[in-house]
Amino acid sequence: VMGESIGTHEHDLIARIAFIDYDGEAVYHQYLKHTPHTFKEKEAFIKTHMSHMFEGFKTIKQFVEDIK
Repeated sequence: VMGESIGTHEHDLIARIAFIDYDGEAVYHQYLKHTPHTFKEKEAFIKTHMSHMFEGFKTIKQFVEDIK
């Protein structure tokens, strides 16, 4: 994706990834019932309610570290 198409400089190359793999409405209601406050609570919430996305985040993080 050329950077200009998403509001950056014309020649910037940006990788934009958008995905969702969970029931947003159900997770939202769980969030309202049990809102996480600390980083540890937020991480546990994501692991519990969005486990596939958590694993995806870890994979993307490792990929970025590997190409540095």
